[in-house]
Amino acid sequence: MNGRSIRTLERRCFVNREEFFHLVQQNRSAKDIEEIRHAYWLAELGHAHQVRDDGERFFNHPRRVAVSLIKFGYGETANVKSGLLHDIVEETNTPYTVIVNLLGQETWEWTQLLSRSIPAFDPISGQVIARVKKDDKEYYQGLYDAAFGVRVSKLADRLDNLCTIGPFEPERKRRYLDETYTYVLPLAQMTCPRYLEAIQTQIRLVEQILSHPPPG
Repeated sequence: MNGRSIRTLERRCFVNREEFFHLVQQNRSAKDIEEIRHAYWLAELGHAHQVRDDGERFFNHPRRVAVSLIKFGYGETANVKSGLLHDIVEETNTPYTVIVNLLGQETWEWTQLLSRSIPAFDPISGQVIARVKKDDKEYYQGLYDAAFGVRVSKLADRLDNLCTIGPFEPERKRRYLDETYTYVLPLAQMTCPRYLEAIQTQIRLVEQILSHPPPG
């Protein structure tokens, strides 16, 4: 088994822009579709020049997370926005006023909970001047106490990351699995049996790879 084998579930959630909006427009109001368009635009813009460890365009990840939420039956508009924007605070310098003015206070609060670090903004220029990193216990306690949409967004994020963990070095894979065992599986147990099962399946695949690394 090689690193590519991990990506099985991830491929099911890959869509392009046209396919994404065809998917989200079903049984949704014009206002909700507009909000999702705004979230999509903001995520695509914020992550525009970023790539992941395997060289993939970063924006593909939050888009897949949003699609995963829809396919798992959690496609409420707030959840789709959360999936698209779950990394916008942690990974970009997007001003909080842009998120609040464009998508509302709840979206900002959810993105903060999903972020391991919270930015501090200069009151004049609006630039990020510092970041406060949460430790693991603080971060996950915030998720355990959060609304269902926040929790399920984190599970969709973790599932996609486990599906694309192939480029990680073995030590990093092990740390990621240890964190998943300690914090994410309990979150899944209290939130969603379907994501719990899917995450456990991906864990087994990664464990097999760690136990039987490819030669060379």
